[in-house]
Amino acid sequence: MLKSVLKETVIILMVVIPLALLANSLRPDGLDLFNIKAPVLHLVEANNSISAIPLDRAIEKYREGKTLFVDTRHPEGYLTGHISGALNLPDQLFDEYIDNFLSRADPDMEIVTYCDGEDCPLGFNVAEKLYQLGFERVFYLTNGWDRWQENSLPSATGGDQRHHEE
Repeated sequence: MLKSVLKETVIILMVVIPLALLANSLRPDGLDLFNIKAPVLHLVEANNSISAIPLDRAIEKYREGKTLFVDTRHPEGYLTGHISGALNLPDQLFDEYIDNFLSRADPDMEIVTYCDGEDCPLGFNVAEKLYQLGFERVFYLTNGWDRWQENSLPSATGGDQRHHEE
């Protein structure tokens, strides 16, 4: 009797599961069961390879003068205003700027990347790219430019854009 019930249960499951998957795939609001991806940000942070830096810690590092700050916004944003002494390494133009950046930066140096806006991913994106290139001490400052200005910290306008053309 038990063997018969188990056999029937397996047969029912073999019929019902494919039908349920088919029905789900035909629905306009069906669940995307086979294209689930974990967010990169959480994977990287879980490995402790790249992490956000609090503003107060970034200010300490800036004042110590041993940390390179990297503005990841487009050159126009950088020219309008940036953290004083920061280099411009735009995420969208990374491939154009990286060779010259690498000629000026030491992989052992500490780097803080930033962009502008709470939801801006550019700082994290460039931090991740630099980490993949061998920079192990890289952090990103969320909403860095806005928060830097709000606290009246050292900033500059203009800048030497030749660093990506040399």
